[in-house]
Amino acid sequence: MRKVKAIGISIFMVLVLVISQLLAWLIGDFFTNNGIYEYISTIIVSFLYPVFIYFILKICLEKLCNYNLKDFYIDKPKLKWYWVLVSIMLPAIVILSFVIFIDGKWVLNDLSKIETISILTFGIIYRAISAGICEEMIFRGAIMGILKEEFDIKIAIIIPSILFGLVHIIGSNLNFSLAMQLLISGTMVGIMFSLIEYESKNFWNNALVHAMWNMSTVGIISIGEKIDSDSLITYITNTNSNLITGGKYGIDIAIFSIIGYFVVSFMAILLIRRKS
Repeated sequence: MRKVKAIGISIFMVLVLVISQLLAWLIGDFFTNNGIYEYISTIIVSFLYPVFIYFILKICLEKLCNYNLKDFYIDKPKLKWYWVLVSIMLPAIVILSFVIFIDGKWVLNDLSKIETISILTFGIIYRAISAGICEEMIFRGAIMGILKEEFDIKIAIIIPSILFGLVHIIGSNLNFSLAMQLLISGTMVGIMFSLIEYESKNFWNNALVHAMWNMSTVGIISIGEKIDSDSLITYITNTNSNLITGGKYGIDIAIFSIIGYFVVSFMAILLIRRKS
């Protein structure tokens, strides 16, 4: 019975993520519609989004379900130097791999000052920091934590990772092959984040890696077949291979990124085994 309850709560946690995001953006849109600059509204949304999730988790998991968020590694930041290094090196090496091995050119978007501020605010503060923290609190914090309590660590790592990949397919409007590529890469990056959290025993490490990845690959810099209007600079590749570029979804599901997820996951496994 507890296992069934754990699965139900895990599914509900995905709804918590969606509801918190929608509520935060409703408030942000209210400010925008009343004359506030869009980038200021984005900052407000970026603050409210993780706050809503945290307090909902406190109420649902601690008060109603008698779990402890600290047991789910949701606690004060305790960053480990090697995961800080990985957060910088992973996107840097992946981007460098594209530049070295894939023919293309850098194109700087022609943007006004306000457009530049808006893209930086959305890319860094919302998409990287806020969304990174929120997704890690839900998938690697709440869902992984619940499944770890009621099942075992292997299930707790694999199930949220598959769910993480499936959630990103919703609304992506991809063809079958790209959707499968997204499911595979989304599951692999989910496993990577899960292993980082399990090794470090603090979700802030995987949240940092997640945030730095988002900021570097979809927040400021973009890599693809055409200019990305939501980034400051785009590396336009001279290939239309979905496996190499990630197609219309982008670099997150490209082959160099998948290799990066695998290498970091292997590193985390070695660290876990050394501790054992």
